[in-house]
Amino acid sequence: MEIEEMKKDLQIKFDTQIDKQMNTVENELRDHERERKRREEERQMRIESKKCEGQRQDVRKEKDEKEKDQPEEFESVQEEGNVREEQRKNLEDKLKLMEEENEDELNKRTTELRDKNDGEKEKICSQSQALVQRVNKNIATAGVQPDQLLQEKIKREKTEYLFHRLHLKRNSNSLRAADVLQITVHSLQSHESCAEEELVTNYLQKLLMMNYRARDIQTKGKNEHHHTLQGGRGLSDCKAFFCDEIHLFSKGPDPIHPMDVQMAVFHCADSFLKQMMVTKLSQCQFALPLLVPHPFTQHIDFPLWTFRQINKSWKIRKTDDDIISKVQSVCTAETPMVSFFRFGSVSSSKSQLMNSLINEKHNTFFTRNCPGSSRTRLLMDGVVEISWYCPSGKDTDTFTDCVAFCNLHGDAGDNETQMKILTEMSSVNVVLLTKLDKNDKNATKIQELYSDPKPLILLLTEEESAVIEMRKEKKYKIGLKDRNQSDVSEDLRRATHDCLSSSASEGFMFRLEDVSKYSDIRVDEEDDEDCRRGREAAQEMMSLLKNKPLTEIKESFLPHQGELWHQWCQKNKELHRAQTTERDISRKQTEMKIIREDQNKIQIKTFIKFFITQMNSHNTNVNICFLKWLRILLDEFSTADLSALHNIYDQKCSTVLKLKEYINSEQLKDAQTELERISADLQAASFGLEHIVREISQIYESCSSVKKNKTDLQFNFSSLPSIAAEMMMSGFPLELMDGDAAHVPVMWVTAVLDDLILKLGDQRVFVLSVLGLQSSGKSTMLNAMFGLEFAVSAGRCTRGAFMQLIRVSEEMKQQMKFDYILVVDTDGLCSPELAGKSTRHHDNELATFVVGLGHLTLINIFGKNLSGMQGILQIVVQAFLRMKKVKLNPSCMFIHQNVSDVTAGEKNERRLQWILHEMTKLASKDEDSCFGDVVDFDVKNDMKYFAQLWDGNPPMAPPNPNYLFRNSLEISVYRRLETEYNKWSWTLRSAMLEIENKLQNRIENEAICEIDEPDLHTELKQKSDEVNKSMSEFFEKDTDADILIQWKVSFELKIRDIHENIVRETKRNLNESLQQRDLKRKLDAQKTHHENTLLEKSKELALNLKDKANDEETLKREFDVFWEESVKKITADSPPIKDINILRDVKKLLMDFYEEFKCNDIRDIFKVQSYAGCVKLKKSRGFAAHVMNVYETAKQSLSHSLPQENEIQIKAFVHDIAKQIDTMIQSFNISKQGYNASYIQKLSDHIKKRITEYEEQSLKYVFKDEFFIDLVFSIFKRANKTLTDQHREFMENNDPVLYIKRKREECYSIFQKYCQGATSAAIFGEIICQKLKEPTEQSVYRQTARDLADDMKSNCPSLRGNRSNLEKHILKRLAEEENFDKYMDYIKNPRDHFKSFIRAEVSQYIRDQFSVQLKMKQNIELLQEKIMTAAHESTQHVQENRGNVDVWLKFFTLKLSDDLMFSVKDFSGMNQDDDDVDFDLLEDVIRKELQSITSDISREFSTDLFDVKLDVNNRADEIVINHFCKCCWVQCPFCGATCTNTIENHDEDHSVPLHRVDGFNGKYFGGNLCIDICTSELFNFNDFETDIFWSQYRTLPGDYEKWSITPDFTELPYWKWVLCRFQKDLERYYKKTFRESNIPFEWRRYTKQEAFESLDKYI
Repeated sequence: MEIEEMKKDLQIKFDTQIDKQMNTVENELRDHERERKRREEERQMRIESKKCEGQRQDVRKEKDEKEKDQPEEFESVQEEGNVREEQRKNLEDKLKLMEEENEDELNKRTTELRDKNDGEKEKICSQSQALVQRVNKNIATAGVQPDQLLQEKIKREKTEYLFHRLHLKRNSNSLRAADVLQITVHSLQSHESCAEEELVTNYLQKLLMMNYRARDIQTKGKNEHHHTLQGGRGLSDCKAFFCDEIHLFSKGPDPIHPMDVQMAVFHCADSFLKQMMVTKLSQCQFALPLLVPHPFTQHIDFPLWTFRQINKSWKIRKTDDDIISKVQSVCTAETPMVSFFRFGSVSSSKSQLMNSLINEKHNTFFTRNCPGSSRTRLLMDGVVEISWYCPSGKDTDTFTDCVAFCNLHGDAGDNETQMKILTEMSSVNVVLLTKLDKNDKNATKIQELYSDPKPLILLLTEEESAVIEMRKEKKYKIGLKDRNQSDVSEDLRRATHDCLSSSASEGFMFRLEDVSKYSDIRVDEEDDEDCRRGREAAQEMMSLLKNKPLTEIKESFLPHQGELWHQWCQKNKELHRAQTTERDISRKQTEMKIIREDQNKIQIKTFIKFFITQMNSHNTNVNICFLKWLRILLDEFSTADLSALHNIYDQKCSTVLKLKEYINSEQLKDAQTELERISADLQAASFGLEHIVREISQIYESCSSVKKNKTDLQFNFSSLPSIAAEMMMSGFPLELMDGDAAHVPVMWVTAVLDDLILKLGDQRVFVLSVLGLQSSGKSTMLNAMFGLEFAVSAGRCTRGAFMQLIRVSEEMKQQMKFDYILVVDTDGLCSPELAGKSTRHHDNELATFVVGLGHLTLINIFGKNLSGMQGILQIVVQAFLRMKKVKLNPSCMFIHQNVSDVTAGEKNERRLQWILHEMTKLASKDEDSCFGDVVDFDVKNDMKYFAQLWDGNPPMAPPNPNYLFRNSLEISVYRRLETEYNKWSWTLRSAMLEIENKLQNRIENEAICEIDEPDLHTELKQKSDEVNKSMSEFFEKDTDADILIQWKVSFELKIRDIHENIVRETKRNLNESLQQRDLKRKLDAQKTHHENTLLEKSKELALNLKDKANDEETLKREFDVFWEESVKKITADSPPIKDINILRDVKKLLMDFYEEFKCNDIRDIFKVQSYAGCVKLKKSRGFAAHVMNVYETAKQSLSHSLPQENEIQIKAFVHDIAKQIDTMIQSFNISKQGYNASYIQKLSDHIKKRITEYEEQSLKYVFKDEFFIDLVFSIFKRANKTLTDQHREFMENNDPVLYIKRKREECYSIFQKYCQGATSAAIFGEIICQKLKEPTEQSVYRQTARDLADDMKSNCPSLRGNRSNLEKHILKRLAEEENFDKYMDYIKNPRDHFKSFIRAEVSQYIRDQFSVQLKMKQNIELLQEKIMTAAHESTQHVQENRGNVDVWLKFFTLKLSDDLMFSVKDFSGMNQDDDDVDFDLLEDVIRKELQSITSDISREFSTDLFDVKLDVNNRADEIVINHFCKCCWVQCPFCGATCTNTIENHDEDHSVPLHRVDGFNGKYFGGNLCIDICTSELFNFNDFETDIFWSQYRTLPGDYEKWSITPDFTELPYWKWVLCRFQKDLERYYKKTFRESNIPFEWRRYTKQEAFESLDKYI
């Protein structure tokens, strides 16, 4: 302990003295720097002198010119020039003298500084030596070697400084694989040189891209920080050139050695990144770190884990016709191993000699001649690297079998542990040293190697001899001095080959796993707890597969993905191809469901249970290790058998090719059969991690389909997708399409992606897919581009499609506009393993799937010859054509491998463009089509070339996403957009309602006389700007902004149209109010006159009865007499408005038209099953025509039916007339103007006119008279309630008798106050409040209705979304009530049904959720506050301006004109005593009386009367109806489904996402109601040949041509359940039957709950 303490004290003293001396030197250097700056200033003075010289020359030039023109001035100018010349010479002499003086001083100072520095160095060294001697003397017994402490300190500080320069932390695991595998700023760049701080990132980026130039990175800038002083400053350039430089500073830090970068990263990487690094190093044919000393602890690590996923393949040539292929893991492969060592310092490069044995054209081991190499390397001494030579089975192979080569870096004498391991495990030892010397410290070790029976090769750098074989045991000496490198390499190659071929090395085979047996090293697999636990679990799982043939594994252990799954896939494909009837569709669906049930009954094997349990019971790191180990062990398990099967397959393929020369060869048929059997064995033997996950996917899908958990599954099946989601997040590829079944497990993939969204959030994803021939390097290319690990080894090519997530770094998300890249790797086209089968169908399906899935598809072409690619290009073109048909716009890029930029050229581009255009013409059958019409493709920019993948040429530049391609995602985003659009339109409409209400008040108050559209735009501008801002933010900042952008313009136009429509509609309403105000001005004036006259007369009566003020009975009796007489007089002058009877007026009108009219015979035209009884055939002239008339009449009489298209035409015509009549009724504005019997005549005339116009078309029939009667009566019957309610409203508001009767109590109250002698202010205040009561009540009711509508739009489930959401709730309500009549009302009269539903929802909402009374109370308080504010401000105004009552009243009503229908005209005819009014008292009276009338309003409120007291258009339900129902209501001519476009009279085609069974609309075929669905019918006959009616429906007259019905196969159980539930009702309604055999049995199995769930799924 004392020695240790002394050692620390000495170290501290030593460090202190060194720091002190170095500080002194630094101060001196700073002084010298100041001197240098002073000299720089002097140099600037010389520059100024040169400027003076330039000026002098200018003067001289000017002088010469003047001499020519003005000789008389020559002498004076010359004299001036001489003076300037003299001044210049004096200045130059002065500067030269100063320079010489400074030069001497500087040289002297430099010499002094150098001598002083040398002295300081000697002093420091002497002090250091003294310290070291004292330390050595005191710690000799501790076993510490002299200078060892200082050397360790210096090395440690250098190593720490290296990590500091690389911005790396010393501790391991500071670099994680997850952080490296992402798109960063560096991913978009590729530099041969970079700054020091970017070395790590640049190296990793290139390595992960498998760029073998990853180690050739050089630093730029800051390489050298030194200043030099040229000797002989001021001397000539030639002398300066020969003058030595005087270095004032030493150079800055040396460049970092490339291998120090690699090893520093390796030391700081976590286990997963280390494994990834080593895997990529192997793929780049670099040497791999085998034994690695820790840079700070010097513990030796054996990173066995990093080698686990590396396989090597090679070929051994036995004979010319017998070549054996091998694929083995480097961990378990047994090969010879050649070890290379170096003793001492030598002039030759050991690594370069090794490279000459392995690959002369590639630096497998980094040598001193590689770019960036230097002598300053820190981390490689003691490192052992390994590489393998793998023969190709050719005569040119250096070695005939796989050979491992190990290279111990540094002096072998200083790394005894590593040398011991290598010499014991090697087959041949190669030693590099200067010469053999018995006195050398390493002579003993060399002697031991020589005595060892293993072959030995000595390479001597100081000897000139060629190869010398010293003994029979294969001991060689090779001199290197003054010898050609090529000759040396050849000698070494021959000697090594001889050694490996000798019997002396045969017993020594190297197996990498065996290195772990040495106790002096640390094995990462054992040291890492997560790795060890993962390995144990994987080994336990693999033990379950023991003694099972590989080709039987999948069938035995993975039964869920077996025959049943393949049957289900086949049924599903058949289901989505052309069908004949709905019955066939349902039969297949039933069969699929039975298959799922059988699949669900299969027991889960212990093998899969173990996997699920393992993945659910450990942390992420353990699971990642488990998965990696499982993949490694599965590869080891299957590699040998797969390799053998591939050899057999290749041989059989060769046999088949030879036999094809014989046309009818029986042997060929047998060989082809055998080839197919081998291909099936290959498919069965392919067993990897993806098959385990596939089994789990089928367990999930079977459970999900039958909606129950498996009995032997410990976890709920809904948790299974989480396993796959975690795997994707951990960097494992997930199977997207089952390659064996050629099918996508949609439920499973959807569930996994949903789980990913839950874990990661709803991220923006860019999908990149690849397409090309099998084995053309697609997977390898993706691995190189993104550093991925798609399987490219173990004897298996990609089958199906796999997807892998790549994260985008935070700084790149803004630039790239997405958060993740989803890379999709696919099965190759034209797979030879489908030998004997047609691959065209498989390739077409795959290409369509891949192209439709990706935002960008990389089309991989290998080689220069395009002619062999024409078949593939045709498939590609057809896939893009299919995408265009379904309105997807994918982009593509052609990747041309193995073609240099020089050979690519314009010729190749023109050739490809021509082929693509020809393929497009052929596929589209359009001579004018070109590939650019199908996809946005530029042959110049969308074609990339590189010579070969390993050159590292492909840039890691992700494409820019321009289009959306996932239809389901597009639908989801579009629905969200529609919801937002609904909010925006409601915001505008709600704001305009407020504006309209304010302006309506002003109109009634006669504050405005006209309405201008610009004024309305100005009023709405604030809300419009808010909506536009919200809309812009939504399109720009939403997570799916790249998808939304395609609809931005169209929805901006929609909002603009909505804005314009609302403004126009409001202007129309307000102009009508202006007209109505003028029309009813007389009525209003009459009402006001009567009211005010009564008040004045009651005042006169009160004055006469003033002495009887206390006799209440007398006063009341007198007032009653007065009131009755007054009312009689008013009634006589103004007769009351009578009630109306609309239907009576209609009947009277019809009786005038038709004498035989009878009410009992009238039918409801909207509910008839058929219009056959409403029409008769047109009569033609001539005998032939007469015969045809008789025939057609008889035929119609017998069939009692019309052609289906005629039925549809008439129905559309009837509903169109009804719609027009509704519009005309609204234009009459009966609630304001009153009813007139002439309206019935006008409407009937319009109906008659429309019928006449309709009959004049080219039709075979005309309407009977009964049709007109039925139609008129049915329309007015529907409109009766509307007309009656509007007239009642008019009558209540305008009948003078009713109005006066309502004013009795108010008038009596005023009368009493007059009698009691109340002041004018008190009486006037009460009159004001009485007149305020009605407008206050109306204003409060209107505001409350608007508040109710707003609240429902936000909180009512059925009304808070878009129109589709409303329809979904309507359908659910219909199903809940199971009322057939309501269903038919919905089908036949959808708009009316919508309105009824909304009204019912409003009523229900008021009852259950919305307190109208509470909201009214709040609104009353707000309005009361406004009134009192107006009263107070009016009083102030009068007092300040000395006004009278009239001034006060005008100011008061003006203040309230926006909020109330209340104006000065309401007081016309009343006389006020201006002098008696106390305005302060008036304000107090209003406050008191206002509280009374608002209490009366609240007390009189009743929910049942809420709507009654409102104008129709101001009711909450009508506000909501106006919002939802001002849209398109055109119905599908086949099934009756309503167009979902939210714009009325839109220009686009009508469409609806989900059609229904045509039988609901009465469509029949062969006398039976149809069970067909429009979209599936089109799907079944989309070849347009077998059914002309369906294929050419747009050519039919009427609305057919305006409908877009897209073939679709979406299953909506709802309408199938409804049909089965109401089959009998439908048959009675239409008086036709369904053919029982046509209704699939499966339809009857649907439950109401399943019907509900289907609505939630599809709407």
